[in-house]
Amino acid sequence: MNHNVRRDAAGRRKNGVTHLKPVASFTGAMGMRRQDAVTLAERCGFTFTPNVGFKTDYLVVGTQTAKGLRDGKSTKQRKAESLLKEHGLLVRILTEGEFLALCEDDG
Repeated sequence: MNHNVRRDAAGRRKNGVTHLKPVASFTGAMGMRRQDAVTLAERCGFTFTPNVGFKTDYLVVGTQTAKGLRDGKSTKQRKAESLLKEHGLLVRILTEGEFLALCEDDG
């Protein structure tokens, strides 16, 4: 799986921009400490960012608590969805299990 190229929702390169490393962010509680998740992401070739923005490629969603959720989604997840809707940027939203599988595939 080539996850190094910024693509829009249709799978096209977005403005021809290629990241050296895909950018990932986390939201919610993980089955591991957050710092361990960040370390794993970096070992798997990702760059970590605490916030979702225009450079974010992946958002890993852990267990969500009711506090801070609106419509069952965290602020980061809503931001990722708005980047698609308003700017055509695809931020892939993964569960923790999907993220771990992606790391195994790349490892």
